[in-house]
Amino acid sequence: MLLVIFVFNNLILSALSQNFAISCGHKIQIWNLTDTITYYEHSKEILSLGLYENFLIAGGDKYVLKWNYLNNSEFTAKASEKHIVSILILNSTHFLAGYQEKKIELWTMELRLVSELPTIKPNLEEIIKMKNFFNLSIAAIADKNNLRILNTEEINFICHINLNDIKTLEISPQNYIFLGFKDRIDIYNYYNNNLQKNKSLNQLDEIFSLKFQKFPSDILLFGQKDFIYEWDNPLIEEGLSPFYQVYGKVISIEGLDNNSIVTGTEDGSLDIWDLTSLSKIRNLLVSQKNSKIKNIIKLPTISSNHTLKPVDCEINCNATEEQEIEFPTEPTYLTSLDEKINLTITTKSTIIPSKNQMSISDFPIGKIVDILSKNIDFHNCMLNCSNNGLCLVDSNFNYACVCFSYYTGLKCQYDTRLCSSNPCLNKGVCIEGNNTYSCLCSDLYIGQNCEYKNDVCQNETCSGNGVCKDVRNEPVCECFYLFSGKKCEIKSEEIQTIKRKKTDRRRTSDYEKVLSAVINEANAHNLVLNPETVMTDFEKASINAFSKKLPGIANKGCLFHLVNQFLENLSHSDLKLNMRSIKS
Repeated sequence: MLLVIFVFNNLILSALSQNFAISCGHKIQIWNLTDTITYYEHSKEILSLGLYENFLIAGGDKYVLKWNYLNNSEFTAKASEKHIVSILILNSTHFLAGYQEKKIELWTMELRLVSELPTIKPNLEEIIKMKNFFNLSIAAIADKNNLRILNTEEINFICHINLNDIKTLEISPQNYIFLGFKDRIDIYNYYNNNLQKNKSLNQLDEIFSLKFQKFPSDILLFGQKDFIYEWDNPLIEEGLSPFYQVYGKVISIEGLDNNSIVTGTEDGSLDIWDLTSLSKIRNLLVSQKNSKIKNIIKLPTISSNHTLKPVDCEINCNATEEQEIEFPTEPTYLTSLDEKINLTITTKSTIIPSKNQMSISDFPIGKIVDILSKNIDFHNCMLNCSNNGLCLVDSNFNYACVCFSYYTGLKCQYDTRLCSSNPCLNKGVCIEGNNTYSCLCSDLYIGQNCEYKNDVCQNETCSGNGVCKDVRNEPVCECFYLFSGKKCEIKSEEIQTIKRKKTDRRRTSDYEKVLSAVINEANAHNLVLNPETVMTDFEKASINAFSKKLPGIANKGCLFHLVNQFLENLSHSDLKLNMRSIKS
């Protein structure tokens, strides 16, 4: 019964899966979200892919091929040079092949070479990538040091702009051109037979891949070494949004739908991501080391009416049909959450080729009847080894989960990496080290685990006329009374009046302005000003102002000011008194 439920769940998952093609070493593989469902293998490495209907056009070492992946028919033709690094489908009859050897050729879909594109100025450099515009008969072609616009109907170049060391190219549905470089991303638009630069995103590490995606607004995803970044609304915004950590250089990105993408690395790892939850759905190791996933292309959904040849291997592109592996003779059980279990191999068996999820289609009908009659526990395999390993079954129907690197447990359910516990807080990125880890924090946070927030007001004084506050991670000045401005640098008219030079003659109106401001501020805070006495410095202007603004108040003179005024007047008189002796 458990086996029947397991197979039924696999069928449902397969029916819901998107299909996509990848180039992996010498193979083109067709995938759904869980398994390789068919493949084509060539004797030489496949460097580029293009799609027209149910045909994949591929280029490699001195060859081009056309493969119908629905019926496994293929045609191959000899090419003139060694490295065809980009395929551009023009229409139902022709395509372009771009070479690392600094040239572009026009081919028919019957794989007949028409001609090399005419020599142009400046000369072509090493071709990087070629992409069609949306709903226009033009294409963008990036070689190492130039971006060119090609009329795809007349097959001639319209314009170009000279740049330096282009790494990759992408076109948005609005027909903006995105170029990845060693340290930045540039955005260009093509208008009236000219290329115009729109903006740049600078201070980046080297860009290896670009993908424009609708989710639900516009985003640009770009792959670097160990990271995938997300640039929200790149035609409007300047900054970056959350990013995803991977291992190795991300050299290919493709959208499956608005909410999910698939990425390939230089080390041959294939990852499927959910953009809504910012999480990895599945990791599928599809090649041996140094077998790069150079190209990923989304395919139309493959109908269930098409029966595709099963794949002999998914994890190792050069695997043989039979492998030897050892299985435990006795079951091993996890006794605590902290215990690390490694599969101990003792008994050799010849393994029937199996997929990432076990399928009874691999077994003879007699064996299927036999297994259904036995009381065998398939629980671990039903859970697909927690998506972190392979469930391999031998010819005697013994089974075991063989875990991917960094995973352990009977069901491969435990991640042994220190970063698996997500120790980095506040959207910090965890970097694995040798039995240790470090956190890559955003500019706002510091600390071993990004647990402390930086004081954004540390260097903001507000001109000494206010208090700095953290408002949405930005320093904002809250000014004292009678001061204004972004940094409280503007003094009010009342302050200017108060700070007149001593040599200025003070007027009754000056004091009245100051008193009016004080009275208004008191009223604003529901305070009643009704003093009985005020002490001034015998200045007539201030006495008159207090009498007018606060009628009935008793005005008294200040002895301190009286004595100082008397001494100051004496110092300017002709009496020439000894001021020191008088002051003493």
